[in-house]
Amino acid sequence: MPPFAHSAGGVLTDEQIDIVINGMRQRWGRLDALAGMSPPPYASDEDGDVDRGRDVYRASCQSCHGPDGTGTARAARVIGSIVDPSYLALVSAQALRTLVIAGRPDLDHPDWRGYPPGQPLTGQQVSDVVAWLVVQRAPFPGQPYPQATRGEMKP
Repeated sequence: MPPFAHSAGGVLTDEQIDIVINGMRQRWGRLDALAGMSPPPYASDEDGDVDRGRDVYRASCQSCHGPDGTGTARAARVIGSIVDPSYLALVSAQALRTLVIAGRPDLDHPDWRGYPPGQPLTGQQVSDVVAWLVVQRAPFPGQPYPQATRGEMKP
């Protein structure tokens, strides 16, 4: 239990929890946010297709991220390259999927409905563009040279 809860007398009552939740819903809730649309699933059993993913990327993402993912002047100011080897080595395919679906409003990155506006991505298109991003990863992240074979020394 955090210190403030100890000093205030312990855990919240059910009534207090209801007050907090209702306040959050009133301030932050947007019941019409999806406007009858169904978002792509956050988890998917569908394998993405790299070639289709490249096409989805070109049609939906390259206007901000550039033709090869290294960014445009606008995107470079905010996020830089989405194919940066360090970034791709650290981020999971699920995190990439979540980013494509949820967007990054804090960076003006649209969610799945804004690629381009009025043409929301399907679940398969999300899987495809994630597959394209995943194949952009370096085969040996952090290595300036291929892995040495056993017993062989590399500089």
